[in-house]
Amino acid sequence: MKTVALLVALLVSAFPCSPPSTSAIGAESPPQAMQEGAANVAILIFDGVQIIDYAGPYEAFGQSMLNVYTVADKPGPITSNMGLSINPKYTIKDCPKPDILIIPGGNIDAQLENEGLVRWVKDHAERARFVLSICNGAFLLARAGVLDGLEATTRAALIEQFRKVAPNTNVITDRRFVDNGRVITSGGLSAGIDASLHVIARLFSKGWAQAVALSMEYDWDPESRFAVLSLADKYLRPLGGVDPNCLSWEGSADYWQKVWITSNSSSRAEVLDGINTDLVTIGKWSKQGSSKEQIQSRSLWRFAGEGGSAWNGSVSVEPVRDKNDSFMVTVRIAREGAFSPWRLDESALVR
Repeated sequence: MKTVALLVALLVSAFPCSPPSTSAIGAESPPQAMQEGAANVAILIFDGVQIIDYAGPYEAFGQSMLNVYTVADKPGPITSNMGLSINPKYTIKDCPKPDILIIPGGNIDAQLENEGLVRWVKDHAERARFVLSICNGAFLLARAGVLDGLEATTRAALIEQFRKVAPNTNVITDRRFVDNGRVITSGGLSAGIDASLHVIARLFSKGWAQAVALSMEYDWDPESRFAVLSLADKYLRPLGGVDPNCLSWEGSADYWQKVWITSNSSSRAEVLDGINTDLVTIGKWSKQGSSKEQIQSRSLWRFAGEGGSAWNGSVSVEPVRDKNDSFMVTVRIAREGAFSPWRLDESALVR
């Protein structure tokens, strides 16, 4: 408790509500990493950049009192993927030499064809102390040849595309970020904050990174095994994924549940039959025999997951009370032998 209290006291004095500039360090003995010159953090931005991909790391490294700045291919305002206008501080022609180079994601396709930018990324990635990509910023590192022979990850939805564009890279799917020693790649969005705090811990200390996370009011768990790519929802996304009518979309790496309301003039049995058809044709699931009492409202399934793991599934269709032609559909899946909070009614199987 004394250690936590000391950290909080340091935060109050060291971190105002707005990120400090490097001139506000005010310490008689600056952190060791600063003494060694790892002070410049360059964050590439471009039209269509994802806001949290650059803003999250900017906040984390700024709170660490490093010299953080944005860099663009050319002068003038940049428009993010959600329409936010940003003014880069430097261009690739006049920016200070980065000690830490950060490549965020977003609408990155045009950047992959920008030979001058790709060359700039390659040149500075070879000289920087750390290189960090967030989301599909990894595609730009791959295009520059930075990831050849390394492990890397990217945003969950783009992993198969990433395998194709980075054939010489060992693509990792069960980690929030991947550290090769100097080159770090992370999953999308908030994963970039975790990777940034990891780099800060390597630069300074774990305690300093924890203090920075506290100052950001960010619940950082450096031992977290949370990785979107490992979650079981990937087996339901090809079947329609989540939409605004979804009531529940939750689970873990070993189980998942999707519940939604559908308004349909068809009968309950017809709704179930349509879902069953999708499970066979799209999901390649295998239907299991059900009792006569269940066949109009429920179906039971088995399918093979990654690595050939066995999974069980169930689908139920129930009428919504006081709503004509509306049904609540529940799809549940669970890895065989793993804990699941839901009973898949295997007792209804005809054996």
